[in-house]
Amino acid sequence: EGEAGEQIAIETVNANFDTYLILRDREGNEEIAKNNDGGEGKNAKIVITLPATGTYQVLVTSFESGETGTYQLRWREATADERKLAEATRLNQQAIELYHKENMKKLSR
Repeated sequence: EGEAGEQIAIETVNANFDTYLILRDREGNEEIAKNNDGGEGKNAKIVITLPATGTYQVLVTSFESGETGTYQLRWREATADERKLAEATRLNQQAIELYHKENMKKLSR
């Protein structure tokens, strides 16, 4: 469970396979975040500001089909550095998407 505006980090640690994290909305339908390589090594990490108060679903699976193993799952308040890095990553992804969109417009002319 989380509160709207809460800035959290969800991460797998000590994983012995390549983990993939998915955070689903309160209804369990929509993926609001996912990550397969945000942690060190085979760990995954999601840093997010929760959009609403309620119960969320956290799914852990493997990046490669058929991989299994052990891991620990942690949910904690995100550090200032994690929040800054998450924002920088979000802005970088947005810039990449805008760049590709502009290039597609130029190609279609």
